[in-house]
Amino acid sequence: MNEWSDRRNVNKAMLMCIVCLLLFLSGCTLLPKEEEVLKPPLLVPKQESYNLLEAKRGSAVKQVKGTGTFESTNTVYQAFEGAAGKIAMISAKVGDEVRRGDPLMELNTEGLEIVLLERERDFELAKLALEQSKETRDPQMMKIRLLELDIARKKLDEARKQQEGKAMVAQIDGIVTFMEEVEIGDTIELGKVYVVIADPAQIRLAYSGAPSAELEEVEVGMEAEIAYDGQTLRGIVTQSPSSAPETDDEQLAEKYARTIYFELADTGIKPELHTTADIVIILLEKENVILIPRSAVLTLIGRNYVKILDGDSVKEIDVELGINTLSGVEIIEGLEEGQMVILQ
Repeated sequence: MNEWSDRRNVNKAMLMCIVCLLLFLSGCTLLPKEEEVLKPPLLVPKQESYNLLEAKRGSAVKQVKGTGTFESTNTVYQAFEGAAGKIAMISAKVGDEVRRGDPLMELNTEGLEIVLLERERDFELAKLALEQSKETRDPQMMKIRLLELDIARKKLDEARKQQEGKAMVAQIDGIVTFMEEVEIGDTIELGKVYVVIADPAQIRLAYSGAPSAELEEVEVGMEAEIAYDGQTLRGIVTQSPSSAPETDDEQLAEKYARTIYFELADTGIKPELHTTADIVIILLEKENVILIPRSAVLTLIGRNYVKILDGDSVKEIDVELGINTLSGVEIIEGLEEGQMVILQ
């Protein structure tokens, strides 16, 4: 009995060991497997792309080019100077041809006729008083009467000036190129320009541009090619910024600093006022030079250089610059024909 019991206990113990072993083995299979470490991908360097231009030879032309306007050299700016009042009549408009003395505007100077008569009366009374004082032979009284006569004369002159100034008339023969927008009944401002008249027989071409080194190089006597109304004409520079007369007028001085004036060599051509023409002045022309865009030239502390692509390498080359043109800048030294310039 004891032997059987011992054997059964041994069998239980062995069974328990087998179960534990199975559980252990099955538990190991439930654990997650370690992930395999991936190798980093192989990066292929990105190929750099450049905006390239092959350095070539060509012509370099330094010039002044633009559009000018024909204007009169004889222009008058008219204002009311003597009389103040309201506009009673407008006799002209822009585009009208006028002769010297033609009426342009007239003011309603209410009461001015009576004032003028009063000033004439006062002047005559002053003259009479002076004559009467001569009979008294009183030097002091005569001095007073002389002063009164002088005052009366000045007042009369002022009244006459106002009477004459109420009518604005054309000062020259020409064309009305400007009129202030006013209506009958408007009160005028003394000294303000209300009418501009230009003489179309005396005309020149005026070109204005931004102040530049090229404008400063233009000299009196230089020739210009002028394209007007389908014709190619020859023009002569009569005034440039470098030859402009001195003036205390700041606005006029600023205009002269950026304006070139021309006269036509062909006096048989009579352009109309305010029409336009294209002008070209050749300042300098060079053949067989290397010319590249100005944007391709880099500057650092006085150093001028360009970047070129040499095989797969980028190199910097110092360059010496020549003339600037509308199409680019001349390279005198440093860059060779055929090299590939990197544009910025």
